[in-house]
Amino acid sequence: MKKVLTELFDIETKRPIETGLFRFGSALIVYETIGGLYLLCIDELTKFDMMSLLGHIVLGFLFIVPCILFLIRSMQYRAIFQENRYSMVVVATSAAMFYTLVSGVVLSFVGVTDHRLFWWSHIAISAFAAIGFISYIALTIRLVLDRTSLRLNNVLKKKVWPVSYQVVVLLATMIALTGASAYLYTDPPRFKDRDAFGGAYSLNREKNFRRGVGSTLVTKSGGIPNEQYFLNSKSCGVAGCHADTYQQWEDSVHYRTPNPVFRGPETAKIEFDNATSDTEAPIALCAGCHAPVEFLSGLVTPTERLKGFEEFEGLSCIYCHSIQNVIQVSDGRNYSIVEPPFRYPFAFSDSPFGTFINNMLIEAKPEFHKQTYMKDLYKSSDYCAACHKKLLFSSWVKGPYNDRNNPGMKKTCNDCHMQQVESIDDVSAHGKGTVADHRYLASNIFIPGFYGLSEQIALTEKFLKDEKIGLSILAPHEVLHGSKVGFTVRMANVGVGHVYPSGAAANLVESWLEVTVNDDESRMMAQYGLLDEEGNLNDETTHIYRVSPYDVDGNPLGFNEHQPWAFKKHERFVLFPKTFDEYVFEVDLADFDTETISIDATARYRCLSKSTADFYFKGSKTVPITDMAKKSFEIAVRDAPISVEQPDHSPDASEIGDGLMKSAVDLTSKYTLTRVDSNTAS
Repeated sequence: MKKVLTELFDIETKRPIETGLFRFGSALIVYETIGGLYLLCIDELTKFDMMSLLGHIVLGFLFIVPCILFLIRSMQYRAIFQENRYSMVVVATSAAMFYTLVSGVVLSFVGVTDHRLFWWSHIAISAFAAIGFISYIALTIRLVLDRTSLRLNNVLKKKVWPVSYQVVVLLATMIALTGASAYLYTDPPRFKDRDAFGGAYSLNREKNFRRGVGSTLVTKSGGIPNEQYFLNSKSCGVAGCHADTYQQWEDSVHYRTPNPVFRGPETAKIEFDNATSDTEAPIALCAGCHAPVEFLSGLVTPTERLKGFEEFEGLSCIYCHSIQNVIQVSDGRNYSIVEPPFRYPFAFSDSPFGTFINNMLIEAKPEFHKQTYMKDLYKSSDYCAACHKKLLFSSWVKGPYNDRNNPGMKKTCNDCHMQQVESIDDVSAHGKGTVADHRYLASNIFIPGFYGLSEQIALTEKFLKDEKIGLSILAPHEVLHGSKVGFTVRMANVGVGHVYPSGAAANLVESWLEVTVNDDESRMMAQYGLLDEEGNLNDETTHIYRVSPYDVDGNPLGFNEHQPWAFKKHERFVLFPKTFDEYVFEVDLADFDTETISIDATARYRCLSKSTADFYFKGSKTVPITDMAKKSFEIAVRDAPISVEQPDHSPDASEIGDGLMKSAVDLTSKYTLTRVDSNTAS
């Protein structure tokens, strides 16, 4: 008994540094255990919570101290007591503590999202280590009592309580340091202490301008947010986070706003404002969608152009993922309500170390990050309404893809424009291998072509040709020499969820049907919708799908320039979803000697008309044309009478008809085939 007490006394008195570190390690075990359990039970993070998370990680690296000291101290006590159960507790607890240390260090660098099982093992074995440590203390006290004449009260009074006080003081110090760091750490102010435009507009009103013109943004408080909270999208694209999504977004037209096409209308608007002293609807009207970060932060100057995307992120990752909801105001416009998001510590740091810490915190506790930047709203079409209401959203709302009576047809904007694509370097692909495509594929090929984005161009071409527009030719299989051949071409909107074409600049696009009739030697006999040698389209002889805008007095605004500030009403030459137009043509074979005639129909589209490109770019840019659908049909020309059993129309005549509605547009009286060459019969 005396020997045991002597050995215990030697351990506790002759190794003061070791003893002090052991008590520090004990406090660290308690801090890490309590902090870990607390962080496990919460999703929303306050500044204190985030500093607790940082403290849990940083002090976790110091967990090597209790691991080593526990191993040393427990082996010393094990040599004194020499009991199998005690040895088993010591070995198991030591192993669990070292696993906790190693797994925690690894998780600090790799994150938890892609290593959930490893993370859960860290939690489970950490809990086992804490239980083992408590068991070790309890067993040590029991063995001391069994092997000596000491009583429990004496042990508690002389040893346990003093050590506990020391551990509690150290623990309280750690918690106090966490609180102090949360108090001392400051982010840039979330709002600016000034008004945008010197008070020319506010962000808490339904209408920011007179005449019913609105921005698309308001904030709950009406304050002007600090732009720093919405910038630095590149931080989202680091390897292991959202690298693939960032690359998709960087190629998208959403990222490249404002762009060179936007510059033309923007310049005209500034000139108009300067000439008329019109301050009722400054260029901020455009900025609400084309450069919302710049607008929201009060950085727009009415008489100056918006910053280019190369200079300033007009539309950023964080901006789009900070929209909280969309409301409808009295005039039917939709406004996005945005507040600066709460960021993890060091989100605004310029140093590599600060960036590393910020990423490490996000990866260690990603639930709050996901909760902040991902909402159910983003999966609904309402989310797109603020900037895409005219034609796009409004026609989708009334169309078949939003029919409550036919839920099987239901499609949202995301279903078409943000389809799931494979990803190998994006945390959002975890578990499913895909992410929502942030290229936002639609119809704009000109802007990607302007910057040489070949992949974006190819994917947009593929998107446009993927059963968006359908064609069908209705014609007889055989006709007599010298007769008149009548046939019908149907052009249908079979896969576009809204009117085709559409968009805020739908007066600048051009889509049309091209039809050629050729003889058996591939010589053109007649045509409709062909471009001239300079690439121009004759709108007198060709039905062009687009929107014809008018000002408030009913004057046409034309098709060369985009003037949304004067756009008050419009005439739509468009195809509504699941409708078709019917073109009826006739060819007189009296002057042609051919054994067959072939009919080729093509639905053509260019996102910017040639006249618009020439107007803004002085003829220096060529707008690519996409052939969205093609259909061919061959008719035999006979000398003998045709059998009455011969079908009147092609077998594929029903391709466009079943389940579709014929539009109310009458194209038969105005648009006809133009004869090209006459091949006089021999």
